[in-house]
Amino acid sequence: MSEKKKKTAKQKNVPLILAIFMGVIFVSYILLQILSGLDVPVRTVLAQQQDFTDTVTLNGMFVRDEFVLSKSSDAAYDLLVADGEKVGKGQTYALLYSSAEYQGTSGRIAEIDGQIARLKRLENQRAESLQNFGEKNTVYTYLLEIADESEAQRFSRLAQNKEGLLGAILDREYAYNRDLSLHDEIVRLTAEHDELLKKRQGASPVRLTRSGYYGTTVDGYEEFFTLSYIDKTSPEQILLDMQTIENQAVDLTQVFGKVVENHVFYYVAPISAVDFARVSLGKTYTIAFKGEKELLVDMKLKKVSPMADGSVLGIFESIHNMSDVIGLRKYSGELILQKVRGLKVPKDAVRIIDGKEGVFCMIGNLAKFKRINRLFEQDNYYVCEVGTSSGNIMLYEQIIVRAKDLYDGKVIS
Repeated sequence: MSEKKKKTAKQKNVPLILAIFMGVIFVSYILLQILSGLDVPVRTVLAQQQDFTDTVTLNGMFVRDEFVLSKSSDAAYDLLVADGEKVGKGQTYALLYSSAEYQGTSGRIAEIDGQIARLKRLENQRAESLQNFGEKNTVYTYLLEIADESEAQRFSRLAQNKEGLLGAILDREYAYNRDLSLHDEIVRLTAEHDELLKKRQGASPVRLTRSGYYGTTVDGYEEFFTLSYIDKTSPEQILLDMQTIENQAVDLTQVFGKVVENHVFYYVAPISAVDFARVSLGKTYTIAFKGEKELLVDMKLKKVSPMADGSVLGIFESIHNMSDVIGLRKYSGELILQKVRGLKVPKDAVRIIDGKEGVFCMIGNLAKFKRINRLFEQDNYYVCEVGTSSGNIMLYEQIIVRAKDLYDGKVIS
């Protein structure tokens, strides 16, 4: 076949190829329409009333006036104050001993004082104690509480219950042991107590030069991040320092702890532009700090930095320094904007009809459009006001979150 005839044959095939191609497209379109016409299962959720808390998450730092209590690393000592205890200027907070063998003397004296007081009480009320143990089973109660606290990792309360358990065991031993002379035991403990007091007489008292709250946690930020630093430094510089200044390594053998002075403390934290639009400068908010237990602290938004990189630095002030917060430094909190009761409405159910925002609800077998009034927004839902008229979403209505071609009044089969 000549080249001319081959070329002519190819040209004749072009319309056929185009026709086949168009036919495939047409058939695909028809199939798509058929498939799209199939019923899509309708899925609904119940509009239930719940209590919601609208919050802003903060990740910031506590700033206080803190004085570190230094000591010699080889000193043998007894600490006389507890973490979080309020202390006064001139108060003896530690005893230094000339020999390490005397360390723990004060703790043992306090323990003996408790035992003697307990024995004297039991000596007068032995019969009553026997009856109480049979009824209350105090040891068993403490064991259950210790198990609960251990599982929940509430270690401060665990330590308290441990001391209570030891006391209850002693009570039971002395109450049930008829052969044990309570008087003789009191005499023995009193003699030990007097001997320990003689040892302690040679100790050197260490007194506080400031008043405030005693804390055991020392992290190296105490010298730099102070109240005067916050008052004199621009929020922009504070934010930069928070990001760049690392806490200094602290040799814990060189410190007794610290004293937190002043009732005022600050909490400084970046706030995104979106969240900043929801708060007001000068307003007091409750911030929830969650650890072993939830701490609710009222704090005033004292000042903020200019907007930079989509956020500001907020400086919150509290005038009520609490023993529970003196050990906290870098910590997250939830700023509570409002607590409301409303309806949880999925975002993917919301539609705009004639400029009005709402959802479709199943009323009988009909889809009815119901307006919503948003109270605030969460990640995948809105909290909405409970409607009081038929045109607004009301309690226990079925919100349609998935259906095909919805419109007001559509019959749902």
